[in-house]
Amino acid sequence: MTVPISTQPTVPESPRISARGRVFIACAVGAALILGIFLLTHPLSRNGFKVGECATVEPAALSGWTMHHADCPGRNSSPSLANLVYRVDRVMDGKDGHCPGGLSRMTFSNEPEDTTYCLSMVFG
Repeated sequence: MTVPISTQPTVPESPRISARGRVFIACAVGAALILGIFLLTHPLSRNGFKVGECATVEPAALSGWTMHHADCPGRNSSPSLANLVYRVDRVMDGKDGHCPGGLSRMTFSNEPEDTTYCLSMVFG
C-alpha cells in the first residue's frame, strides 16, 4: 500500500484571541490613549511659574488663554504691543484668587493647575 505524500507543508493554526481577550486589549489601548492625551495637555506639576519670572499671555485654541515662559526684558528695551511681557508678582493656590487691579496689571487663573497668577507688565 502506498501512502500519498503531501507536497504542501502544513501550517499550524494561529492561536485565536477570545472575545474577552479582545475586549481587554481594546480597553488597554483606549486607556493608553487617554493617558497620553492627558499627559500632553495637562502639566504634571503645580505652579508652573514662580514669583519674579516673566511670561507672555496669548490666546489658545481650546483653553481660551495660555501663559508661556519668556525672557524678562532688559533695562534698555522698550515694550512691544505685539508681544507684551508680564512679570509674576504673586502666585496663589486656587483658580479664583483676586489680584490688585491697575492699567498694567493682570490676573491669570490657570484652571488645570488650580492656580492664580498676579502679573504686572514689564517696562524695560
